[in-house]
Amino acid sequence: MNKAGFDAGVTGLYAKVRALIAKSNSSYPDAIRSSQSTLDEKSWEVFFGQGADIGYHIDKKSYITDYSTLNSSDNNVAGFWTRFYSIVKDANVIITRAEQPEAIWASDAEKNGILAEARFFRAFAYRALLWFWGDVPLLKEEITEPKFDYVRSPKAEVLQFVIEDLEFAAANLPKENETGARLSQAAANYLLAESYIATEQWDKAITAASSILNDPQYDLMRTRFGSRTSDTGGDVYWDLFRMGNQDRKSGNKENIWALQFQFGVSGGDVVTNMVERAWGPFLERLKTPDNKAAILKDEYLGRPVTFIRITPWVEQEMWDDFNNDMRNSEYNVQRSFYINNPESANFGEKIIPKSSDLDRNHFPYFKKFTHAGGPHPQGYDAGGNIYNDWYMFRVAGVYLLRAEAYLGKGQPGLAADDINKLRERAHHH
Repeated sequence: MNKAGFDAGVTGLYAKVRALIAKSNSSYPDAIRSSQSTLDEKSWEVFFGQGADIGYHIDKKSYITDYSTLNSSDNNVAGFWTRFYSIVKDANVIITRAEQPEAIWASDAEKNGILAEARFFRAFAYRALLWFWGDVPLLKEEITEPKFDYVRSPKAEVLQFVIEDLEFAAANLPKENETGARLSQAAANYLLAESYIATEQWDKAITAASSILNDPQYDLMRTRFGSRTSDTGGDVYWDLFRMGNQDRKSGNKENIWALQFQFGVSGGDVVTNMVERAWGPFLERLKTPDNKAAILKDEYLGRPVTFIRITPWVEQEMWDDFNNDMRNSEYNVQRSFYINNPESANFGEKIIPKSSDLDRNHFPYFKKFTHAGGPHPQGYDAGGNIYNDWYMFRVAGVYLLRAEAYLGKGQPGLAADDINKLRERAHHH
């Protein structure tokens, strides 16, 4: 097998990670959809914070938040286990076969580039398995025959294995990051910083994070950029989440790595980004005083249905400066909604929600989860799909990681400096 064959295998790893937060597109044939196995659409809510202090499932107990039913028989738990070990399995196939005599390489650098991506994804999967389960079976190479005697390895051993994989990836992935669509040294260093923090290796964590922050390729975005700068509304935080602006070629220096979605491109929409469906209020259920649909189903609405309801803390209490934080601006959090149905006598009026609407149908809508200010490229979509690329790692997260490492090292002043970088940007208008 040559590099092209190994590249195909690595592409499959990108697809499996993307499938963790996506849903297969029903417009594709079953044979293609089955190759893009995704989690149950409510299972991946856990990746968006469900069960934490930012959001909960609408019935307040199902899907990872009802701990009385959370056991090895739970399909959601089994789904995570299976899919992360599927990533480990595919990565191990690439890693094992890359070293075999039949593999054809132009150079050691070419081989190490493939190994670096595969080892990153293996580390990424074990990282999640560790935080879900603690001690887990540690598989270091391809399994070529049935095996039934797996045992769990201690968490510390698995975490050290993760670090070794990431150190190799950081040394052999490309430094240049043209689009943010594929892995780079910065992506490996991002997870290395986190892993060093987990092992209380504070200096190494600081070094890993600083290697990103000191690279002129990366910075917090502080000025308008990308495809929508001519719009009369918006701000730089709003720009970060507009369609196409995740691509570093748009001028986005904040993106380190983003999962790729592209409507109308073969493979680009075989799975769809489901964050709108998960986080948005179920606006199409709202009624006018004359009992008509208050908000029309059209290409601007999409179809949010509230799998995750934000908490009161997120609505009001988490903001240090509610009125002056750009992340809470009218462009980024919509708190008022207006009747747009011309058949209603109340057309144009602000919607006054009933108490029964507040749980699911009417609450602040974080516009990073939709195609804000513009139509959905596919028109009205009952599936609640969007086609924005989805950030995995941003520079903002690096500042928080380094701040945590500084705190661990007993340097709260430097930690505060890093956190204040984000606050300064949030208050920069």
